[in-house]
Amino acid sequence: MRQGIASRDIALVAALLLAGAFAVSFARGLGWPGASATSEAAANDAAVPDLVEERRGRLDVLNATTRAGLAAEVMDRLKDSGWDVVSYGNAETVPDSSAVIDRIGNPAIARAVADELGIGRVLTAVDSSLYLDATVVLGVDFELKKR
Repeated sequence: MRQGIASRDIALVAALLLAGAFAVSFARGLGWPGASATSEAAANDAAVPDLVEERRGRLDVLNATTRAGLAAEVMDRLKDSGWDVVSYGNAETVPDSSAVIDRIGNPAIARAVADELGIGRVLTAVDSSLYLDATVVLGVDFELKKR
């Protein structure tokens, strides 16, 4: 009986030590304060750019002109510049002029896209259901500048 209790106690201590080692290893992997090891993600945190200056948001591009293929051309230009264009196509309405519409309440992203394309108008119309940072609407005034 005594030997059975001792074996059970040893097994319990071993299980607790294993659980503790796992918890410490997990905490170190997450980069929790006080953990001495650094994960690759934590090591790269210092290299994360300013999100207003360098963020390349999720965009869609809409052609509101009669020029076929304009949205695809602009999409290619934006992708070449590092933007994440998730869709492109034709606009349902024809606006007075080109605009970049902020969809998340961060006009800095929309402004950066507008500057990239030479568009002067930036509007805000937050719509989280679109899963976009900004929408580019190409009006009849838009000209794709040569690089």
